Amino acid sequence: MKEQERMAMNMHAEKLELIQMLLKTTDQSLLKKVKALFKSYDVDADVWDELHEDIQNEVNEALIELENGDILSNEEVKLKHEKWLKK
Repeated sequence: MKEQERMAMNMHAEKLELIQMLLKTTDQSLLKKVKALFKSYDVDADVWDELHEDIQNEVNEALIELENGDILSNEEVKLKHEKWLKK
């Protein structure tokens, strides 16, 4: 499967998850905020294309790592860097 196809499938899955969340919520305030966010977002502007190629590559690499399960939980990161968090 090509990278673009995989990213399109991931985007589709994300959209479905958001739809499910919207359908389940009873929080009117949240719905208004989501609606306002969509209205304020310029759908014609593709932020991705505005990012530097190096940043796009880093994001794509991170997505691949995520899909491969090559991730650390928040707790694992905290434990790994505990000495720096105490400063």
